Amino acid sequence: MIPLPPPNWNDHADNHMWVDEQIWGHRLWDSQSPWLIFLEFLTVAEACHRADRLFNDQSDRLKYHPNQHLYLRNILFNNERIFQVAEQYAEDETAWRNWLDWMEDNAQGVPDRNFSYLKDRFDSFHQFKKLVDLVRSSTIESESNKRWSSRFIFPFGSHSIYEDLNIRGNSVSREVTTHASVGVEA
Repeated sequence: MIPLPPPNWNDHADNHMWVDEQIWGHRLWDSQSPWLIFLEFLTVAEACHRADRLFNDQSDRLKYHPNQHLYLRNILFNNERIFQVAEQYAEDETAWRNWLDWMEDNAQGVPDRNFSYLKDRFDSFHQFKKLVDLVRSSTIESESNKRWSSRFIFPFGSHSIYEDLNIRGNSVSREVTTHASVGVEA
């Protein structure tokens, strides 16, 4: 038998989905595609696995700390400039300098906007741009016009699984609020 909602269930007065949350342990939306629902569950599973609690959590309330991977997401989705730079500058040093300056001014939600470490990991700026293009081609529901912080890539591994966020400048917040059956650790 599913318990009644707790007496302090007033965070969303119009929320009638508490039964779904009690059953599934997570909020599901009618407008979510099967891909996004699958990614929601993978996010919870990955966070529990990272905390060594995937199949052995004994608490009454599921708590998890989802990954955000904001550096990766800035490179993949908050970064149309990479394609313009690759087209404008054939010379690597100029391309890197231009792109790194742009990222220092425009990356969001990260404490340190220094992406210069990438120069040492690629033979050329154009090789880096091709890799970004390749990974971006695995974007799930790429035809949707979502903000950059709500875009996802195919879950190749744990580093490509992260939560939906609302990012404005350096302010980062979860898109979905915490509820009685599921807790997200800060």
